[in-house]
Amino acid sequence: IIVQMQPTPLLYPWLLSVTLTFLMGLYVLRYRRHVAAIPFILMCFFASFWAFCYIFELGATSLELKIWGVKLAYIGILGLPLSWTAFALAYSSHTNWLTKRNIALALIFPITTLIVIFTNEYHHWFFTDFGLQTDKISGLILIYDPLGWWFWLHAIYTYGILIFGSYFLVREYWEKREVYRSQIAINMTAILLPWISNGIVIAGLLPIRIDITSVMFSISILI
Repeated sequence: IIVQMQPTPLLYPWLLSVTLTFLMGLYVLRYRRHVAAIPFILMCFFASFWAFCYIFELGATSLELKIWGVKLAYIGILGLPLSWTAFALAYSSHTNWLTKRNIALALIFPITTLIVIFTNEYHHWFFTDFGLQTDKISGLILIYDPLGWWFWLHAIYTYGILIFGSYFLVREYWEKREVYRSQIAINMTAILLPWISNGIVIAGLLPIRIDITSVMFSISILI
């Protein structure tokens, strides 16, 4: 199979994100006995996988490869907010929420969403169509994938669990001494960065139609 990619420097940030977040995950493996280490490691690997898939979504010339890049990326997209929320709960000493039952319940919607995404051609719930378009500014061949009604359920679920995890970090901020407050404030800033970026992308406010969320997530993890 010959994979034809568009020669563009716009791919460099994603290549760097894949490398740095994956290496960060490998590095933190040595501290995996720490209560918050496993969720953080998962965050790194999910972010790296998302960025890796986006390289093909953005850079590939064929529609088929772009579609697979989009679909596979949702493994990382769905896994990141879950692992971040688990990290927030562990970091704020609320591991009592991380029971097998609660984890299983939290996974029901993401797994269902993945099934919806990979069977999208039969119902068009997540993406109403797939096609190719040329960006007027960059000249890149981009995927045209207008969003369906299930995407908005996914967005509500994702932002909901992020708010849930953020609540415990904010509460921890007010309960801890000043030395720990700075660490919690950094964590809150780090999580806001990619999701504000995601809102900008969804609203179509960028001059070029590319999704910078995975790069922003990698930056937030490295912070």
